[in-house]
Amino acid sequence: MSGEMVCVHHAATVSEADIVTAWLEEQGVPAFVKNRLTAETLPIDGLRSKRGIEVCVADDETAEQAKILLEKHDRQVEAEHPLPVDDLLIDTTCDACNAVLSFPLSSAGSTETCPDCGEYLDIPEM
Repeated sequence: MSGEMVCVHHAATVSEADIVTAWLEEQGVPAFVKNRLTAETLPIDGLRSKRGIEVCVADDETAEQAKILLEKHDRQVEAEHPLPVDDLLIDTTCDACNAVLSFPLSSAGSTETCPDCGEYLDIPEM
């Protein structure tokens, strides 16, 4: 064991971090929100970690257990609640500026404008 805390999840909000922490603890994995006070008092996204609000555990062994549980949970949620087709994305690269872009699946086969450089790009068929 490393003896150092290990981040197992990056949450978008303190509420999400609290939910993940509570769920892990229900599964028997002690977890905590790293830098909770900072996360709660700094509403400006640029001052928070670029990765989000971190949910951590005490060591590598606990982290492995937590990651397995979280991955299993994510697969179960995806199986029970598949994303609507409109929420699925197609990734493509702009030939003009090399920006990697995502468009809704409903855009497949169409022509869109690159938001970075303004050039037209063809969205591939799926």
